[in-house]
Amino acid sequence: MLHQRFAYLLPAKVFYRPLPAAFFMEQQLFTWNNAVPLTPDVAARAELRVVMGIDALSVLVTDDEGRVLQVESVGFEPSGNNFNLVESDLRQVFQRLGTNGLNHSFRQRHLALFHPAVTLVPRRLFQPDALEVYFRLLLPEGHYNYGFDALPELDCYLVYAVEPAALQIYRQFFPGHPVQHLATALLRSWRPATVRMEHSVWVNVRRHHIQVMVFDRQNLQFYNSFSCENAADAAYFTLLAFEQFKLDPAQVPLHLAGLVDEHDELYQKLYQFVQDVRFTTLPPGFFLGAGATFPGHKAADVFSLI
Repeated sequence: MLHQRFAYLLPAKVFYRPLPAAFFMEQQLFTWNNAVPLTPDVAARAELRVVMGIDALSVLVTDDEGRVLQVESVGFEPSGNNFNLVESDLRQVFQRLGTNGLNHSFRQRHLALFHPAVTLVPRRLFQPDALEVYFRLLLPEGHYNYGFDALPELDCYLVYAVEPAALQIYRQFFPGHPVQHLATALLRSWRPATVRMEHSVWVNVRRHHIQVMVFDRQNLQFYNSFSCENAADAAYFTLLAFEQFKLDPAQVPLHLAGLVDEHDELYQKLYQFVQDVRFTTLPPGFFLGAGATFPGHKAADVFSLI
């Protein structure tokens, strides 16, 4: 039944574990380009995708055939769990990217934001004029804007809260363009691949957070995001999904995306328990070109914006 299906989709208070204060600085997480200059003529035929999160900013530019022209992600250390803490850093990065072509007129722009304050609400219980009710006991005091994305394929709405600073930045640099939450994009990007899988677990590893999803074929059983200070935290919350749904790690595959590779401590910890660990691949319609070696799973967030 529907109310049982979404029993585990409420956001957890672990979102707001404070991180130690320190001097903010931009950190290059990954970057790749195919050496094609991003001129106004190139941009006019290209698509721009941007994911702005409280822990990182990712950018993807593709041409009119889906070929990747450039992809980049920068992180902020520490990020905390509040856009107000990284507002200045985000503006500086946007200004730098603007001088490198981000301000050109693109054929299409796709935007998403990441904030851990998310919940999924069954369609029959959704009240668009009372979004703050869903977070009344879960958010620290402060000012928030609330938004939602419709997910008719899952018969629900994804509701999110975000500090006003995040939307102010988007409106400044991308006036008039709609914004969705990253969780919506990932759910829509990954769900088609689950059609032949009885169960599967999907994890997107961000700078200081992970997003965890559990599917039973194409039926979403679980979504949540967690603050993680180290690989042990990330492994614990990932394996908790297996335990919570009584999934056999010797049989159920784990799909990994984001800031992780086979040499990382997180991968090694997970591989001790999960027999089938896979990295996600580029969605249909995207390609890197001959000889490119960029690991596409690292930029799953921006590739999910379709």
